[in-house]
Amino acid sequence: MTFHMQSPANAARASIEAVVSDLPAGTYLAPRFSQWGKPKATNLRQKARNPVVARQLWELSAELTGCDWPTPRPRAERLAVP
Repeated sequence: MTFHMQSPANAARASIEAVVSDLPAGTYLAPRFSQWGKPKATNLRQKARNPVVARQLWELSAELTGCDWPTPRPRAERLAVP
């Protein structure tokens, strides 16, 4: 059985690309072939767009890390602020 794995440097490419590129906010980058390859903009899976699960994950992460960050407001609410 052959495993196709990336080096740590290649695995970090999507994160680096997200920081230094001019892509719109909220763009999701992933390896071109899901597991390896140059990062490319792609759509989030349906499960990753579930707002209830997102809020639960946010709250659990805050609890486990001890960081009391304010919960982000929904995008529509942020855009409505003058």
